[in-house]
Amino acid sequence: MKTKKVISLAVLLIMIAFCSNLWSAQYGSKPSVNVSPPPDLTVTAKITKVEKFKNSKGIQCYGIRPYFTITNNGGSVARNFRYEIEWNYNPAHTWQIYTVQNNVFLGPGNTITIDGSGPVWNLPWCADEHDWTPGWRIRVDTGNVVQESNEQNNTAVVHFYLLKGRPPVHFQPGGKK
Repeated sequence: MKTKKVISLAVLLIMIAFCSNLWSAQYGSKPSVNVSPPPDLTVTAKITKVEKFKNSKGIQCYGIRPYFTITNNGGSVARNFRYEIEWNYNPAHTWQIYTVQNNVFLGPGNTITIDGSGPVWNLPWCADEHDWTPGWRIRVDTGNVVQESNEQNNTAVVHFYLLKGRPPVHFQPGGKK
């Protein structure tokens, strides 16, 4: 009889513990879920270097070299995005792909810099070519694979202008994809 009481008491304690755990799982405090803000990719473009030279006709020309940044101003990692760098290279006034990078990852608060100051990035333009304006453009997340907090800041453009009597200048308007 004493054994039955001990077993009954043990079963009762097990049932109380089980019900207590069940109750707290249903009605007790829930574990918190940390949801980070989405990524926000932003870009900048500027002319970092302009080299003067004369072409074979003796006309003043300029080698225009860019510098770009891609920054993730959001709170989450931007994954598997693509960026394209294009240049306006001739009087056809069409942007042409210069370089592409696929499957890029960028953590929150981090920046990628693309320094085009080397000679391989040279965009030549001569002062007698008045029918076009040279420039560089960078676009990120061109495939729209990253759900961002702001999709309107993924393009940056910089153009090279030669003003009479003044040194060359560049201009960077904002832009959409």
